[in-house]
Amino acid sequence: MRGASEKVGLKRYSPSLLADLANIRSGGEILSPDSWRSAVERQVADSLRPEKSGNYSLANGSETKSFVEAAVAKVETAVKYHSRVCDFLRALKWNGVPGNTPLEQSANLLKLLSAKKGGEPSGEGETLPIFEEDAGDKTARELADVLDEVESLDKDEKDLLDPDEKENTNPPTAGSGQGESLHKMRIAEDFLSDRGKREMLRISRQLDTLSRMRVARETKFTPDPEGDDVRNRAIKNLGEVSRMAKPGWATYQKSRTYFWYQAVSGQLNVRERGIRSERKQLLYIIIDCSGSMEDTPNRIPRACGVLMNRLKAVLKGDAELYFRFFDTRLHEENHVSTSEEAKRAMEIVRNGSFSGGGTAIDSCARKALERIAEITKSGKHHKPELVIVSDGGDSVRLVPTDLGETKLHAFLVECDNRPLTDLAIKSGGVGIDRL
Repeated sequence: MRGASEKVGLKRYSPSLLADLANIRSGGEILSPDSWRSAVERQVADSLRPEKSGNYSLANGSETKSFVEAAVAKVETAVKYHSRVCDFLRALKWNGVPGNTPLEQSANLLKLLSAKKGGEPSGEGETLPIFEEDAGDKTARELADVLDEVESLDKDEKDLLDPDEKENTNPPTAGSGQGESLHKMRIAEDFLSDRGKREMLRISRQLDTLSRMRVARETKFTPDPEGDDVRNRAIKNLGEVSRMAKPGWATYQKSRTYFWYQAVSGQLNVRERGIRSERKQLLYIIIDCSGSMEDTPNRIPRACGVLMNRLKAVLKGDAELYFRFFDTRLHEENHVSTSEEAKRAMEIVRNGSFSGGGTAIDSCARKALERIAEITKSGKHHKPELVIVSDGGDSVRLVPTDLGETKLHAFLVECDNRPLTDLAIKSGGVGIDRL
């Protein structure tokens, strides 16, 4: 057991639970309480000792002089605990749990459980607090839900949720096929220990469903006789017949009359050389870093979820992104155009300092628009978008004409700013209060 636990990086665990898990995974059965209750009673009788006062402590904090009363109470507590463990084992699903053997899978499952509050033994004993407090089947369902959610992640989501790609101290040998599974396990552990990451994913996926949030590259073809690219297009005049595509000449051989009809009516295709160029969409995000963003546990994760959604467009090669924190002023600008920069951006926001002063949405948005105008002068980008994420009700004096060609998206985290969200909708963007 020690070898398997060390292999997966499991430090504190209950050996008996690990053994039970391995037995169940190997095809063993879960025994009824009648078959193990007597063993629990013997264990309690052998281990029960009075305090220095001569009294026995009870679970409710009171004391008794009666050994029998103390033993009965402790047995009932132990039976309840073991029954919850049995419920956990009975409801357990192994889908998505990595490991080459039942013991390795069991160790990985315990490592996943240890990420949840109460999932590690307390003190010197083997008891897991989680089974003293929660129903076992509920815990098993939560693990299954997390593993299912992780299984549904696409590559971009996995990269953004686990940007560090923390190294496993004992990586699998080449060809074992476990690397991807272990990557998913790290994310699952994070989901259980940090609910904020699941909230980030929820927000990001919610925005994926909005058509106004879609991002796309612009591909442009400029005709040029010296160009390296070739495209087929409809014939414009009979002077282009010499550049006819092969299917057109096949038509000529079959029926000249029909051929000339197609040529005159523009139904034939000709080959054209040219230069193909692409422009990425420009995304500019300003994120409120005022102290109130830390007032509730969900505000920062939801802001991260908005950023994560936009970063996926960068990873797909459809956009280039700039983001900044703001309070009463705009802070340092961060540029994101590569996958590595996208991963780093997630860490910057998750670990950022949200202890700024007030919130000046209007003035900061105006400065961001000025910066967008500077960037788009190069002609390398198209369809600029400004995304504002804030929990502030700061007055906004911007009007649609101030935005120019920039589309505005506004996300108010757990608060309302109707003038701002209305402006975003008028610009063709998304405006959401109480995100």
